[in-house]
Amino acid sequence: MLETLKQALTITLSRLSIAEISILISLLQTCRPSFKLWQTGAKLPGLHFLLKICYSLDLPLLNLVCGKEPNAPVRIARSTPEMFPTESKRRRSYTLRNPKEFEDALRSALEEEPPVPVKQVIARLGFKSSNMSRRFPELRAAVAKRYADYRKSLLAKRREESVLEVQRVAQEVHHAGIPLRYRQLFPRLTMGGLFRPEGRAALREIKKELGLEYF
Repeated sequence: MLETLKQALTITLSRLSIAEISILISLLQTCRPSFKLWQTGAKLPGLHFLLKICYSLDLPLLNLVCGKEPNAPVRIARSTPEMFPTESKRRRSYTLRNPKEFEDALRSALEEEPPVPVKQVIARLGFKSSNMSRRFPELRAAVAKRYADYRKSLLAKRREESVLEVQRVAQEVHHAGIPLRYRQLFPRLTMGGLFRPEGRAALREIKKELGLEYF
């Protein structure tokens, strides 16, 4: 079906005059190299552009999909309406939405549990980071600090748990009559405690309590 559509579109666009092609490119707000790819069949336009082409040439999209060539001469019948906003207009509406949404989203994030990063708040609304920092820098900084503190608390908790795991596993290995060596402990650890200084320090402390030599 895509090949049929591509062939029908190629035939349709090839019937336009040079002047009409220039007008259509201007109406579509695309570049001439991209239009050339569509005209030669090297590439299909996106659905957005395809709808605009059909509207401008007053051609039913179904005819192109079915591979039906236009009987009448192809002419530009009308310009694209506002229902097909240009890229610049889409960006403008994207950046000029109600600033109250920024503020409400940031204030809600300050009360959310667990805390969320600023990127997640931005992703929910589809805004740009630059807009948030420019309009509400203090709120944005507060959300970022809250999440950073949350991350630090999680890291501290994980480190504490990894130290406790090292202590527990070392005791179990020792009571099983197995030497307290790294190659004996590593396979039994799940939190990588011996990769951290505090984990190695905990192991040295246990060896000292057990009267074993350091390693």
